[in-house]
Amino acid sequence: MCRHRRGTVALAANQLRFPQSWLDSESTYRLTVEKAKEATEGATFARNEYEKWSNAWKDAKKALAETLKRHDIDRAALADERKLIKMIMRMIGKMLHHHTVFLLELAHLLPKSMQCWGAVPADRSAFRVRFGI
Repeated sequence: MCRHRRGTVALAANQLRFPQSWLDSESTYRLTVEKAKEATEGATFARNEYEKWSNAWKDAKKALAETLKRHDIDRAALADERKLIKMIMRMIGKMLHHHTVFLLELAHLLPKSMQCWGAVPADRSAFRVRFGI
C-alpha cells in the first residue's frame, strides 16, 4: 500500500469518526433541549394545578365561613323560637291549671243530683289525682 493510499484511508477513517462524534453531540444536545422543554411543561402543569388547588382551598374556606355564620344565625333563631315555645307552653299550663281550679270551684256549686251522675267527682282530691293536678 502506498503512502498516499494510507493517508487517504486514515483521512477517511477520521472523516467517519467526525460525523459520528458530531451526531453523538447533536443527539445529546437535542435530548437536553427536549428534557428542558418537558421540565418547563411539567413546571407549568404543576403551577397550574397548584393554582387550581389554592383557589379551591380559598373557595372552600370562604364557603365554610359563610356556612358557619349562617349556621350561627339559624341556631340563634332556633334558640329564640325554643324560648318562645317554652313560654307559650308555660302559659298554656298555667291557663289549664287555673281553668281546672275554676272548674273545681264550679263543681262544688252544682247541685248534688248532678254530682251523683259522675260528671263531677265528689271531692277535689279524686279530681286532682284523675287529671294529674
